[in-house]
Amino acid sequence: MKTRKQKQEELAKKRAEEVKETKSIRLNHHDLAIVEKKAAAKGMKTSTYIAYAAVQGCDGVTPAIKVSVQNIINHAADALEHFTPEEAQKIRMKGNAIWDL
Repeated sequence: MKTRKQKQEELAKKRAEEVKETKSIRLNHHDLAIVEKKAAAKGMKTSTYIAYAAVQGCDGVTPAIKVSVQNIINHAADALEHFTPEEAQKIRMKGNAIWDL
């Protein structure tokens, strides 16, 4: 098993061997603001986030995933409705917030 120091050294060596190229892109002010906000939310530089998003895809929360999560939330809220209607409403509100992601 490799030590933490060995893993860090291997990672540093791998990064040093990578050849990075600079590419310019044009974004309007609105789109740039969105990209910068998403990068900040992930704790990344803007350029790093753009590369990450291009390689990994978008945020990873597809409409199908949102629907599945919403269905689960609705079932949980329905189960709580009889016992604690206030909590059921809170759960529904949190589920609705997922659609804003």
